[in-house]
Amino acid sequence: MNKEKPAKTVSEFINLMHEKIATISTPSEIKNIWFRGEGSNKIRTPLVPKSFRKRGGSLNDNLTKETIYEDVINIEGNLKASFFREAEMFLNKKGINNNNWNKYFLMQHYGMQTRLLDWTESALIALYFSISGSHFKEDDSVVWLLSPHNYNKSVLGQLSNGTVQTGSIYFPQQATKIELIDEKGKLNLDELFRMYLNLDFEHSYKSYEKEFYPLAIYPYLLDERMRSQKSCFTIFGNEVNGILDFKDNHKYLTKIIIEKNSKTKIRKELELLGISERDVFPDLSGISKSIEDKYSF
Repeated sequence: MNKEKPAKTVSEFINLMHEKIATISTPSEIKNIWFRGEGSNKIRTPLVPKSFRKRGGSLNDNLTKETIYEDVINIEGNLKASFFREAEMFLNKKGINNNNWNKYFLMQHYGMQTRLLDWTESALIALYFSISGSHFKEDDSVVWLLSPHNYNKSVLGQLSNGTVQTGSIYFPQQATKIELIDEKGKLNLDELFRMYLNLDFEHSYKSYEKEFYPLAIYPYLLDERMRSQKSCFTIFGNEVNGILDFKDNHKYLTKIIIEKNSKTKIRKELELLGISERDVFPDLSGISKSIEDKYSF
């Protein structure tokens, strides 16, 4: 097999992006591509959210779907309770609707472990994240591309036994338990996503026996950082390597390799294009870092 050609400049990245997009969507869907930058193409847990990375990131004899499920429920419950209690003042000050979805999104965005995986609707912001970290300077980095509508359509179709044919991206509405199947026999998406939010899959025998693969979800853009980063998420159920393990994932998912020795050059090109620390983190720390980068301190 021929080794995949890595991108060495922003223009090469953009050309490869168009080629890759054509493999996972039709022309009418090009605007609906999500991107995720990761600092290394060699990490053991690609496309795995922090909650599962903290537990080893892969199943084995001692780390089964059942043990991960029970472990995450217990630890996440404690994390949520503590964060939700202390976030009240922030929510009130910012005028953010105080509901469990918004608080879970904020947990993710400010660094706590959750089952959310960050994506962005901006290819250049994803490219920036893939090269900006200092942990993997010796490795090629990677930008993942996901067709979220096509992916959701397939996962929802599988979960509903074919009764759901849409791939719409969900905006969370409520987190109060209701019937999963309505009086017309249709799957209620509000309840399905509440189950994902709370790891509450009792509607389907033992929760770890049925495969609940990740689903693409839009958050409300709760602060300037989320807006600047054009944030979107996949929320994981009980499948640790959910996106990569999902059937035929090549139809919805692909990636671009970023050449390790070209990261500094690409970063300077991104700065000329208006993508720097201050644009991704629009606060004083981001501005300070951007100024230091500009003058090579």
